[in-house]
Amino acid sequence: MKIKPLCILVDDETSALEALKDKIESLDLLEIERAFNDPDKFLVAVDSLSSQIVFLDMDMPIDGAEVAKRLKNKKVIFVSGHKESAYKAYEVDAVDFIKKPIQSFELKKAILKVLNEVRTCLVVRTQEASKEELAYDSIVLVASNKNDSRNKDIQLESGKIVICKGVSFEELISQLNSDFIQVNKSNIINSRYAKKMLNKDEIGLEVPYQENPVEIGLGDQYRESFFSAKPHFR
Repeated sequence: MKIKPLCILVDDETSALEALKDKIESLDLLEIERAFNDPDKFLVAVDSLSSQIVFLDMDMPIDGAEVAKRLKNKKVIFVSGHKESAYKAYEVDAVDFIKKPIQSFELKKAILKVLNEVRTCLVVRTQEASKEELAYDSIVLVASNKNDSRNKDIQLESGKIVICKGVSFEELISQLNSDFIQVNKSNIINSRYAKKMLNKDEIGLEVPYQENPVEIGLGDQYRESFFSAKPHFR
């Protein structure tokens, strides 16, 4: 089962709250912890909730920007039916602003943006634990397990290989941040370790545990996404 970050929804208009809930669930990137149609009740409950991400309507009896100022350690995405309200989002350092009626592609863009800010580790099921945290910065490479393609070998900066059980590349990419890029059918790399293009079809990953670069093939269908992240290698 994919483990998704939690979020909170706050909108005093019930129909808008339900529409946002449906769109978030359809994208399958976040899990909704709570939804509130009363900002006062949200402010009373917020400190007891686990979510770092809050979708906050700006046009409520309590101004959304004022609500946001009272939050601690939360990433806010504002929603509003009025485009001119966007400037308030920047005044309180919100992650993004989405105009109602919410379009799925705009919502997805905002979610991916906030995930890059809140995620610091990958949570997976391994041979050693039902759930295990692996810090993003420690992950060099993800490869298909040679004995069972349903499993993935996660190579860490230390040289250790952690076997991740029953997960697809699509599920991993949805959890990882933008540093991670799939470069062929069998590999996802942490682009921060990609220091060389050995030739037009091979990437060299420089890691502490190996004297020579780890050679990883670059598949044709993955070239554009890789070169978008590493344009100087084009």
